[in-house]
Amino acid sequence: MIQATIDPTASGNLLVVTVGRGTSVTTGVGGVADDAPGGSNVYVRAGQRSKNTACDDTIEHWFAKDTKAGATKVTITLTASSDVSAWVMEVSGLSKTSPLEGAAVTDDQPASTRVIAPQVQTAGSALVASTVSSCNQVN
Repeated sequence: MIQATIDPTASGNLLVVTVGRGTSVTTGVGGVADDAPGGSNVYVRAGQRSKNTACDDTIEHWFAKDTKAGATKVTITLTASSDVSAWVMEVSGLSKTSPLEGAAVTDDQPASTRVIAPQVQTAGSALVASTVSSCNQVN
């Protein structure tokens, strides 16, 4: 389990949590919750998680739409112990009912200074989640 301390959330926004793990492609995120007054916002995973078996790391996004105001901690529960990095981003101005329009992943990127992101088709002004896991070891 990992906790991230954030500035108090505003009402009606989108909260995006990105989780990176560098020690296990089999370890996943079991869930995400926060300490919003009156109970946690509801988090769902945005598509699949990206994995790179060559360097044993994964990245995935979770989000909560139409957030409650006042959350200051986000808790990420893993399915097994792992090294974890987490980022939390609050976005305003998106749809409160369907803020995620598309998601895609690219797995097993070759070691390179150039990362190729997956293509995601959009039709509106919602958030697009693009997840790429890449080894950063270049010979």
